[in-house]
Amino acid sequence: MNGARVPHLRLCQLTQTNSKDCQREVPADFPMDLCEMHALMTVAVMLERGGAAVKRVKSMYDTSYVRRVNRGQEQPRPIQFLKGRPTVVYYVRFGNHVKIGTSRNLPARLVALQYNEVLAIEPGDRIHEQLRHSQFEGNRVQGEWFEMDADLEDHIAHVKGMYGEPLSTWKTWAAAADQMADTPN
Repeated sequence: MNGARVPHLRLCQLTQTNSKDCQREVPADFPMDLCEMHALMTVAVMLERGGAAVKRVKSMYDTSYVRRVNRGQEQPRPIQFLKGRPTVVYYVRFGNHVKIGTSRNLPARLVALQYNEVLAIEPGDRIHEQLRHSQFEGNRVQGEWFEMDADLEDHIAHVKGMYGEPLSTWKTWAAAADQMADTPN
């Protein structure tokens, strides 16, 4: 290779609750071996807890990205696939409560839930689901159920605006997964 160096790919070193390493790519400009999602989750938890840790974070780093996420100003993300299926974070309403969950088979998941309306879906896995739970921690009623308020309603409207009607979007993403599975290597 004529002495040219191949750039070293840094991978997230966080061990998840399932005892598996995250292994997502670390952005080149990050000072530690955490992927962007885990770094963001760490900052979000610190901001929620307040105290001296928050003052240190705010003095050292610009936390505007966390504020943008909390204000629903994110840009659309690509579809995520897990074991050949789209994986989504979904929002369903039952009365004045919203369940924020994740699924690789949304129609089957919906059959098992009691709900009034499917509000929105966005690409995401369990980590992204946990980020949303942290984002709306102040609204938590129990488990994955959150009380609807103006911030959560705005966030859901933003997600729906980015990705469209949830059930038709799911069908499109599932068809894309099926087409990928049918494509020979």
